[in-house]
Amino acid sequence: MMQNLQFNNMKFFVLLLFFSTICKNVSCQNQYRIDSLLNILPTISENEKVSVLTELVWENRKIASAKAVAHGQQAVELAKKIKQEQLLTKTYNFMGVSCKYQDNHQQALYFFQKAHQLSKKYGDTLQLAHSLNNLGGLYNSVADYSQAVLHIKKAIETFKTIKSEEAVSGIAFSQNHLYNIYIEEKQYEKAEFAARQILDLRTKIKDFRGQGIALKLLGKLEKLRLNYSKSIMYYEESNTYFKKSNITNSIADNYLEIAKIQFEYLKDLNAATANINAALPIYEEVKNISGFAAAYLAQGKIALQRGQLSFALISLKQAENFANRLDNPETAMETYLVIYETYQKLKQHEQALNAYKQYVLLKDTVYDTDKAFSMGLLRGDFKAYQKEQENKVLKVQREKDVATIKKQQLQNWVLIVTVLFVLTIAIILYFTNKKIHKINEILQQKNIEIEEKQRILEEQSKVLESKNNELEFYITSNAELEYFAQLASHDLKQPLRTVNSYVKLLQKAIKSENIVSTRISEYLHFITTGTKNMSIFIENLLAYSTISSKEKDIFEVVNLNDLMMLTIQNLRTQINESNVTIDFDNLPSELRVVKIKILQLLQNLISNAIKFSKPELPPVIDVRGIENEDFWELTVSDNGIGIPKNQQERIFKIFYRIHDQTKYEGNGIGLATCKKIIDQHNGKIWVTSEENVGTTFHFTILKH
Repeated sequence: MMQNLQFNNMKFFVLLLFFSTICKNVSCQNQYRIDSLLNILPTISENEKVSVLTELVWENRKIASAKAVAHGQQAVELAKKIKQEQLLTKTYNFMGVSCKYQDNHQQALYFFQKAHQLSKKYGDTLQLAHSLNNLGGLYNSVADYSQAVLHIKKAIETFKTIKSEEAVSGIAFSQNHLYNIYIEEKQYEKAEFAARQILDLRTKIKDFRGQGIALKLLGKLEKLRLNYSKSIMYYEESNTYFKKSNITNSIADNYLEIAKIQFEYLKDLNAATANINAALPIYEEVKNISGFAAAYLAQGKIALQRGQLSFALISLKQAENFANRLDNPETAMETYLVIYETYQKLKQHEQALNAYKQYVLLKDTVYDTDKAFSMGLLRGDFKAYQKEQENKVLKVQREKDVATIKKQQLQNWVLIVTVLFVLTIAIILYFTNKKIHKINEILQQKNIEIEEKQRILEEQSKVLESKNNELEFYITSNAELEYFAQLASHDLKQPLRTVNSYVKLLQKAIKSENIVSTRISEYLHFITTGTKNMSIFIENLLAYSTISSKEKDIFEVVNLNDLMMLTIQNLRTQINESNVTIDFDNLPSELRVVKIKILQLLQNLISNAIKFSKPELPPVIDVRGIENEDFWELTVSDNGIGIPKNQQERIFKIFYRIHDQTKYEGNGIGLATCKKIIDQHNGKIWVTSEENVGTTFHFTILKH
């Protein structure tokens, strides 16, 4: 057993020596990159120097925070010198990250806020999102979870506006912050949602390492939920992605987490041992001291559980050395407790007492109550500093604003005075040089205008004289035409009455003689019908010819609703026979018209609507008024047979008929009469129609 102990101790010290060498090599590689960046600084432009100094901030963020901040300050001074402040958004973010690594939260807050201000000022959306995410992480560090969640969610929304893999990774990092906050607050459903969001985002950009981390977070969550089998499943699935990306250190961490679950909760010591044995060679390969400390501590616990006290002590001593080397008091404290328990079982009470003293010594520095209290103080100081910084920023901004406003006001006054002076001189020169010339131009223009007006006046006088002659001719002609129409009407009606009287006598004679002849009766009926139609035609023609006789016209204010009721009353027989429905609405209550002629107009239009209705469908007629600024537009709509489009402009011509008289009675004068009535009222009349759907007649009448 002693030989095994000596061998394991020798192996341990060899590992320590090798790890130190590797760390030095890694440090050398990092220093080589820093030296390379420093060497190229003198050879590049000032714009490029800002970018290189920013990279130096990033390279020094963990190993030399003071150097990182110093390089950042150089970048700030240089950018201000060359007036390229927009280059500093990333610089301030990196400086804040460096300060956060050193737990300098106040300085980190200042730099993150500067990054946020510049990003908003110069429209750098990506760095704006990073600054919000960094602020959220900082608030999370001081346990101000409400502010942390607020800033992180703003960061996510900002990242979503950017189409790039870096933005997708940024959302994943933000979700990682949210996951940690929800875990602290035991909001496990929200934590699971955040972890699955990370998994989806990392899958989207085919980031195997990121997928492995997301599954690891789910494994940790299920462990907290006491779903141990499910937790192990997620850790194992996580390892499949870490293997694809060759992240060996994370693979070993997962083996160790699985081992802890198997040992502490499932009591499966063999499986736990197998996973620890799988983790140790990987930690040895990557020289992970913290991994060694945790793995040897778990190995010691399992050996103690099995009663293998000597082997447990060897593993625990290795864990102790690794923990102390890392300055990790929490792991060392737990290790001393297990060492104490092991010595107690070995009945080596003095060594047990020494181990317990080491435990108490460490406990005095890291116990939970003081840690929670200091966290409270830190958060209070942090908020006070945050408020102080905000006030300082506001004060500086106000001073800058006041100075800017004063400077701008002074510039504005100088500009105004200069402009006014120049304008005054220009105006004086303009009026001095142009006054006489302009007066001459005005006089010449006035003479031309007077001559033009005289010429127009002479032409208008000639036109007016011609129009007066035409008007006198039309008045004379119209009077003669009206007189002729009356005489013709009287002379034509007399023979028609004679023919009609003799037809009646023939009908009586045939009846008294008992003569039965269908053909004779039919001929007599044709004669009677023809004389009747001829009489109606003559009356309509006479009415049409007398419409424009203004001497008989009396314009008066009428209510078109009353006129509509009178129209319906006059056509009552025709309406009842055809089962007609008539609606009217919004008609003017006061309109200056020739009452008898508007009544004739309405009767003609409604009578036409009834006449040209569909045989199978009861007629529906709608009369509406639409008020305009200077006139009323009235419409008469029906659901009749409609008017073909190519006939709609001709129907207002006198004697024009669309249909054969054998099908629809009429003489082609009704609509011509309507047009003449509307013309007399200085209005317009037109029709819109669709065959087999219906027709709408529109006409306008002036208000005054």
